[in-house]
Amino acid sequence: MSCEFSRPHDLRELAEAPHSIELIAADAECKSLALRFGQQSIRNLRASLTLAWLIREKVLVVSGSFGAEVVQTCVVSLEPVRSIVEEEINLVFARDAEVSCDVADLEDAEPLVGEIIDLGEIIAGEFSLSLDPYPRREDIDPAEIDFGPGVSLLSEGEAEKRFDGRKPFNVLASLKSKP
Repeated sequence: MSCEFSRPHDLRELAEAPHSIELIAADAECKSLALRFGQQSIRNLRASLTLAWLIREKVLVVSGSFGAEVVQTCVVSLEPVRSIVEEEINLVFARDAEVSCDVADLEDAEPLVGEIIDLGEIIAGEFSLSLDPYPRREDIDPAEIDFGPGVSLLSEGEAEKRFDGRKPFNVLASLKSKP
């Protein structure tokens, strides 16, 4: 699979001092990412990153921020929902967990393999995780939506009242034969 927003960086060029990098996705890359992530459109994807070795050649930190404009599809009305994504990023990559076990949160580190790291693909992955999985227009009144006969949305309060503290699995537990 080819990466739509590939920005390979050779780690052999990374010196002792932290290194700052700015990434900007071209329009064609944004269109390809929108297709990949099932969005109506993505525009102005950019990232400002700092790369630094915590342990030279062993543990790398990628930190900074990224952002973009995105148009998603409302899960209720199927109309466009525009939003701006602005997120911070702070990832740790480790080459050898045994050698660098004294670094905090190393169990959360991503594997660092080879001498090339694709910063564009890292941003694309983090961007996809930052998208609202259930985008909804703010001006939608659930009471005005026609879902068909006998179907309607319940607010959290209405749902709590309707179920009155009963849990669906409690009913199943009562059906279980007693020893």
